[in-house]
Amino acid sequence: MHNVKRLGLDGVICGHIHTPVIKRIDGITYINCGDWVDSCTAIVEHYDGRMQLVRWTGQAEPGLPRVERIAEAPLQQSE
Repeated sequence: MHNVKRLGLDGVICGHIHTPVIKRIDGITYINCGDWVDSCTAIVEHYDGRMQLVRWTGQAEPGLPRVERIAEAPLQQSE
């Protein structure tokens, strides 16, 4: 996180076999996508810039989504 602040970035995205999470740490957005094997999680970037953490549910019933929203990072305001 120190280098993220030093470089003036808004956040960092990490991933591998870790706990999936979106949170703020010292004013920086930290996103960990988890992994596709154990937690079945991924990050979705929307056209408006929102980042969303989702989990694959694998539900096959008609009309039900195959992913559930876990968390979402709010949009950063430009300075």
